[in-house]
Amino acid sequence: MIHNNTLKSFLLHEISMDIEKEVNELWAKKYGCAECVFLVLSNELNFELDPQILKMAKIMGSGYYSGCICGSLAASISFCAIYKEPNPKLAKTLHDKFVKEFGATSCREISTYPNCQAKPIFAIKSALEELRK
Repeated sequence: MIHNNTLKSFLLHEISMDIEKEVNELWAKKYGCAECVFLVLSNELNFELDPQILKMAKIMGSGYYSGCICGSLAASISFCAIYKEPNPKLAKTLHDKFVKEFGATSCREISTYPNCQAKPIFAIKSALEELRK
């Protein structure tokens, strides 16, 4: 007999693998971090994404091309505001989780992280976790 926690853990692992695969496939097609976040979250939540949002996401990469806030974090917060209502508490939660994982939110500071795809993967997983509560 499978316990609920075991099943939940298995399902979360399967979802995680799918997210990593989706991000890596999009990355290989030269999509940026913010575009990956919007596309994967919309796919995971069966949410129809306005094409204008993807257009906007292109400019979010590399900290809005200035080295500032990571496009993955900005995209995950923005997606949550579009998917639900804008929620400052949710934005702060996603921000704090990101800082705990990577040490900063600035692309300038975290661009040396060994695996750049780790940032959108983490941002997507964090957003899904919060949205599914």
